[in-house]
Amino acid sequence: MNIFKYFLFLPILTVFYSCHSDLVTQKYETTILKNAVSFNIPQFQNNEEIELIKKNKVKSVSYISHIASKNEIDSLTYAEYDVDGKILRRTTKENTTQGCLPYMMRQEFTYEDNRIKKVTDYTFKYVANSTLENWLLRDTTKLEMFDWEDYTYNGDTVIVESGFATHTYFNDDKGNIIKRTTLAKTNKQELTCFYEFEESAVIEKADRSGYEDSSIIEYLVDKNSVLQKYNNGNDVYLTELNFDDNGLLKSKTYFLNKEKEAHIIANYSYY
Repeated sequence: MNIFKYFLFLPILTVFYSCHSDLVTQKYETTILKNAVSFNIPQFQNNEEIELIKKNKVKSVSYISHIASKNEIDSLTYAEYDVDGKILRRTTKENTTQGCLPYMMRQEFTYEDNRIKKVTDYTFKYVANSTLENWLLRDTTKLEMFDWEDYTYNGDTVIVESGFATHTYFNDDKGNIIKRTTLAKTNKQELTCFYEFEESAVIEKADRSGYEDSSIIEYLVDKNSVLQKYNNGNDVYLTELNFDDNGLLKSKTYFLNKEKEAHIIANYSYY
């Protein structure tokens, strides 16, 4: 009789475990997918990223690039977070809120009511022997402010005003950015990006002033990785973002026409 009860109960356990496993897998895929997209939207952290940084007690992360063609190692970005997972400072010459600039800059984030209110952008007055020195620099007399970004919130729309451009972000009811525009103040050129979220993929379509064709970037979950693919004429650009079991980024590998161009490794410190 006990054996009969066991086998009667086993299918229920199996069904429950399968459903639970699917939910865990789906949450993980959603997290790494949204985080992969967020790397290209540096004005914000999505809720999943903030929750992840807080849960894992991440204090800082640095990104080191290994450039295959030159056999060089380069430090790209150093970001610092508070105990609640919100970004405080970012020293970078990679992807910034001001675009891909050819020099290193420091960004300081100010919050109000748990939302970003202002970002202050600095450059460094003095040449350092190592970019690592700039990462750890705390003396503001060695910094020079060159721009700022003020954040205004209106329902599901966020406007970020800077000296360089006006950025407008439109969110859906889940907090996902579904559209963003950047209007440059100097030449009035505009970039508009649309995001289409699917279960394990995101399609980003970008329209630029003066260009007839749209640019398409695909983000696709593949186990513990997100593959970011972009075609430019005959060239195929592929970025493989690899995440650990918690959903934190481990590395990014860049390919051009299947040839490895660079490999970026993430290093974390913790509270």
